[in-house]
Amino acid sequence: MSKRVDDLKGDINSLRNEVIATRNELNSRIDSTNDRIDSLRNEMRNEISSLRREVNDLRNEINSRINSLENRIGSLDNRIENRINGLDRKLDSRFLTLLSIQITMWVTIILTILIK
Repeated sequence: MSKRVDDLKGDINSLRNEVIATRNELNSRIDSTNDRIDSLRNEMRNEISSLRREVNDLRNEINSRINSLENRIGSLDNRIENRINGLDRKLDSRFLTLLSIQITMWVTIILTILIK
């Protein structure tokens, strides 16, 4: 009977050693998996940060281009208004000159008629 008890103790010790080895292997795998998860998490965070920077850079570039176009449109609008105002003044000046010439002609004609 004591041999049987010794055999059982040996079997129990063997099983205990297998359980310990299995637990150590599982802990090692869990640690490795956790390390990989942390690494992937950090990679994803870095990628997300990079994408956010690119989006912000693109947004700033687009806003800058829009502002530039708005400034150019405003400048063109001012130039058009100035040219139109200049043309209006030139036309007004020409019209007044022609009107003055016509009045002078009519006055000359009337005076010529009256003097004769």
